[in-house]
Amino acid sequence: MLTESSEIPFSVSRERRDATVVIRGYVYQVNTTLLKWIGLTPGESLELEAGEDIDAVQQAIAEGDQIEITRLLQAVKHRERNLTLRSPEALAALATFQEHRHSNPSLKLAFRYITNSSIGAEKPPVTVTGTPGIHLWENVRGNAITAKQRNKLVSAIRTFLVNSACPSDLAAETWNSFIKFLKRSTILDFNRFIDLFEWSTNQVSHDDLEAKLNTN
Repeated sequence: MLTESSEIPFSVSRERRDATVVIRGYVYQVNTTLLKWIGLTPGESLELEAGEDIDAVQQAIAEGDQIEITRLLQAVKHRERNLTLRSPEALAALATFQEHRHSNPSLKLAFRYITNSSIGAEKPPVTVTGTPGIHLWENVRGNAITAKQRNKLVSAIRTFLVNSACPSDLAAETWNSFIKFLKRSTILDFNRFIDLFEWSTNQVSHDDLEAKLNTN
């Protein structure tokens, strides 16, 4: 039974949450997955939501006719802002990759962070030059610098990460294990970690990805 009070307009106490960004992120991930599936090569398969959003598994014959599996963990993120090494999502991806490595010591794992966003600069910066940390990371990974420069950058990146804060939505155990790895690792160990983790930024936008998918 309606009363007079029920006709009083309801006042929203806070702004409504817009789900557009979240939905766009899901669609972006699905479309990226479809393109990865279309581009599969012989001996390669995809596993979804296993290690990460998309795991590309490549099988090869090793010594003794044993099957050797190489797994590329791929996180697909549609972002509205630039990405830096200080971004919680970036820190979480790094810590999670180390957790995967620790849990699967016998597997050959690599990680690719796929995003439409551009690279931003950290404040304060990773080094005195002010070069964005992800650019420094990719310079190390791509061997675009001398051995002396590489050792300095690897050390600087490691120090930066050790002093970073744990992302709020990441398990403390995962983060603490990552920090322990950083503190115990040698320059060579952490350089190897960098080699295995790729920042794939500036990928096609949500709209361009849909257009590209429609042409396949």
